Order: sequence, then C-alpha cells, then structure tokens
Amino acid sequence: MNENNDYIFEFETNEEMSEKRYFVVICYDIFNTKRRNKFAKFLERYALRVQRSVFEGELSKSKYKSLTSKIGGYIEPEDNVRVYRISGNGEVKVWGKNDVTKIDEVIII
Repeated sequence: MNENNDYIFEFETNEEMSEKRYFVVICYDIFNTKRRNKFAKFLERYALRVQRSVFEGELSKSKYKSLTSKIGGYIEPEDNVRVYRISGNGEVKVWGKNDVTKIDEVIII
C-alpha cells in the first residue's frame, strides 16, 4: 500500500488458468441487529471486514459460488446485500482510516 492507503489488485485473465479467482466486495444493510451480527459472522468466513457493513476478499470460483448461494438464508425482504465481483485489473482508492492489511482468501479448517 502506498501512503494514501490505496491498493491495486491484478488477477490473471488467461483462460488456461486452472482456478478462476475474483476480488469481491460485499456491502449490506440489514435492519435487525441479531440478523446483521449473524450475517457479519458468516461473511468473516469468506472475507475481511473493511468497514462496518463492507467486506472484501479474494475468492476462488467455488468459494464465490458457495458465498452467493448461502446469502439468501441470512436476509429478509427489507434487507439489502450487494456482492460486487471483479476480475482482471482494478484499483481501490481509500481515504481515511484503513485497517485492511492484506487481501487473502480466508481458509476455514
């Protein structure tokens, strides 16, 4: 990271790559505190919290599918969850406090 807290990510775009990987950003507004806390715990298995209701992570294609297939079980119609999947080159601009130290896949044992 540079002194502005920005960071750049780059993934292979070669179709021969054995396992496709995505940079994901997950944002949510969940109105019920108990459900919101449960959802945040769920997301910690896949990504790193970078703001109160925003997570970032680098996921394999299979982890991405697992994440997105389970989200519906945590939310109600009044809630809102967005998952941004980014492949290829990208850049994140950050202003203010930045607690992200490393973007890695979260491994659950």
